[in-house]
Amino acid sequence: MTPEQLWQEFVEKFPSYNTKSYDVFTFGDKPDELLQLVLRDDKTATSCIYRESATAQVGDISIILDSEGNAKAIIEDTKVSIVPFDKVSADFARKEGEGDKTLATWRKIHKAYWKDITPNTLLECEEFRLLYSVIELDIHETTVKDLKNIKKLWNNGDVMYWVGFPKGLHKTITQLHEWLKKLPGRHAKHYSIYEKYLGYCGETFYEIENDTARIDIKLLPNVQGRGIGQRSLQFVIEEAFHSGAKQAFVDPFETNNRSIHLYKKLSFKQKRRVRQTTSNLVLPCDYTIEMILEKR
Repeated sequence: MTPEQLWQEFVEKFPSYNTKSYDVFTFGDKPDELLQLVLRDDKTATSCIYRESATAQVGDISIILDSEGNAKAIIEDTKVSIVPFDKVSADFARKEGEGDKTLATWRKIHKAYWKDITPNTLLECEEFRLLYSVIELDIHETTVKDLKNIKKLWNNGDVMYWVGFPKGLHKTITQLHEWLKKLPGRHAKHYSIYEKYLGYCGETFYEIENDTARIDIKLLPNVQGRGIGQRSLQFVIEEAFHSGAKQAFVDPFETNNRSIHLYKKLSFKQKRRVRQTTSNLVLPCDYTIEMILEKR
């Protein structure tokens, strides 16, 4: 994808940025490795030798390319400081995200890269936030190889909070092997979701009964808000319809605003509000919202 294509895709989704301009760059040393840190939110800062004629400003936007020139991410500067090399803080070194994230390692890496750096050399230290990135998903039917990651997902209390298990499910690999063996065939499919740079992201599945496919998705907290949920749901809904479902059904808790917003974005229609009476779960609230998407 070219920078122009990525920018067009971005402003179509976020039109408030339509009048903004942007720069394009590739990280000079280990471009793909540093890009991966940005995409994982492990790198939220970068630095360069200060040049008065080209100082960055808060609000500046940049598109980051990989080593082959493909546009992969859009970032926005949130803080710019001019600091002597020897005065760079441990906090900034941690935000740069390289190695073990310590100041000592940061100094070692950058002395080797800049070579002639001195303690008084002025650096432009930029902090930024990730606005948008290219998502490269691999969604496949779950196999034994995925169980270790599913264990991590199911035992995460932040994830399972929305299904009544705020402390997670405490499942073992042995239990997950048994679960996988019992999965039905054509009328119920479970998928594992991976992203090229982020790795394992979560799960999605459908189960068809009386022409209705119950749909669900769970994502790890660190990959939420990146568009992965929408694309994964579009995939699993299409698979369910292809397997004979006439409609898709979801029932998020009414306080789960992020999920409800996403389902509405996918054209699910709210049908009714249902009071939950289950006593053995720790429910986020007393009501769920039943939502339906008809096959077109």
